[in-house]
Amino acid sequence: MCGDPEQVNGIVKNGLPKADNFGTLQVGMASFHPKVGGATLYKNVFHQALG
Repeated sequence: MCGDPEQVNGIVKNGLPKADNFGTLQVGMASFHPKVGGATLYKNVFHQALG
């Protein structure tokens, strides 16, 4: 979240589906999930661990 560009979503509040409505908190399910670049970083570390 702090990278430039960020590779993981911060708090996502917009476009909440019904299943994602937590009352007054209004935090979306995409919060803290990796973006495409972040998923690639996770994949690389996973492959290194399997070595």
